[in-house]
Amino acid sequence: MAFDATLPANNSLISSAELRGQFNGLNELIIGLQDQVDDTPHNTNGIAQLSLSISNPPTQAEVTAIRDKINEMLTVMFR
Repeated sequence: MAFDATLPANNSLISSAELRGQFNGLNELIIGLQDQVDDTPHNTNGIAQLSLSISNPPTQAEVTAIRDKINEMLTVMFR
């Protein structure tokens, strides 16, 4: 049963089947919302920007620093 915000009606007798249906409907909505949240990346605000001057041609250390920063971002973003 899908959630119905009009149930239970005001001053109605309690029906366990109706309430169970409402709770199950809410549970389905919560699970659907959780699935959407799971598809979003983690917050990356805590990752500092890469402050790096790159020479021409770049050194191995500079390229390694770029690789490490990309890997740091990917690690945080994947759930």
